[in-house]
Amino acid sequence: MPVAILAGGLATRLQPLTRQVPKSLIEVNGEPFVAHQLRLLRATGIRRVVLCVGYLGEMIEDAIGNGGKLGIDFLHFKNHIGVFCEPRATLIDTSFLKTLPERELRSGFAEVVKHCLISDLAMWQTIRTKPLHDQDWDMLVKHAVGFKKSVTDADPREKGLRKILNFGHTIGHALESYFLAEGNRIFHGEAIAMGMIMESLIACDKKLITAAQLDEITAFLMKIFEKQEMPWGDSALIQLTKQDKKNRGNEILMALPEGIGKAKWDVTVSEDELEKSFDYYRSL
Repeated sequence: MPVAILAGGLATRLQPLTRQVPKSLIEVNGEPFVAHQLRLLRATGIRRVVLCVGYLGEMIEDAIGNGGKLGIDFLHFKNHIGVFCEPRATLIDTSFLKTLPERELRSGFAEVVKHCLISDLAMWQTIRTKPLHDQDWDMLVKHAVGFKKSVTDADPREKGLRKILNFGHTIGHALESYFLAEGNRIFHGEAIAMGMIMESLIACDKKLITAAQLDEITAFLMKIFEKQEMPWGDSALIQLTKQDKKNRGNEILMALPEGIGKAKWDVTVSEDELEKSFDYYRSL
C-alpha cells in the first residue's frame, strides 16, 4: 500500500523516525502548507499519509482543523483545485516551532490572530499585549484548533458558519495570486495580515466595528508584520477578488468581524470599498 510521510517544519529530530520506516515510503521534506498536497494525494489514490506537523500554520489551519478541505494553487490562482478528505489523525508538537525562522512563525501567527478576532475577545486581549516570541504557543494552538474544529464540524462543506474563517482571505488571496503572477511570492500569513487590515477598514465603514477597534487591529498587525509593498494596480486586484470562491454571481462577498470576538459572512462589498481599503493600507 503506498504511504506518504511528512517531516514537518525544520524539526531534524524526526530524522531517526524517517530512517526506521520502510523504503517504500514516500518521504517529503516539510514546507509550509505541504499538508494540503499530501492529503490531496490521499484523496486521489495514496491511502495512508502520515502528517508530523511542524509549521504553525499547518498546526492550526491545515492539518487538524481544516475540516478535510484541501486546496492547491493552479497557475497563479490561489486554491483553485481541491477536494474534501479528512485525515485519520494528526500529530502536533509545539516544540517544533522553535526550529522555525521568525518569518515562518509570523506567517502562521496571522491565523491565530484571525481566530481571536472572529471568536474570542478575551484571547484577543491576551495576545495583543505580548510580542511574537512571548506568546504561549501551547495555549494558542490548542485554542485555535479547538475553535476551528468546532466550526468545521458544524459546517463541514462551508454552506454558512464556516465562511467566517475566510476573514482576511478575500483580499489576502487576491494579493497572494497577484504576487505569484509577478514572481514575487509573499507568505500566506503576510497576505492574510494585509487582508485583515484592509477588510477591517471595510468592516469599520459598514459600522460592524468601531474606529477604535480598527485602530487596535491595525496597530497590532503592523507591529507584528512588516509592511508589504502594496501593488498600485487596483483593477487587477479587484479582478482577482472576483475569483474568490465565496462570491455569488457578480457580488464580492466577505466575512467581516462584527465587533471583536464575532463575525458575519456573505457581506456584499463594492469595488469602491475595495479601493478605499487598498489606499488605507498604503497610507499606513
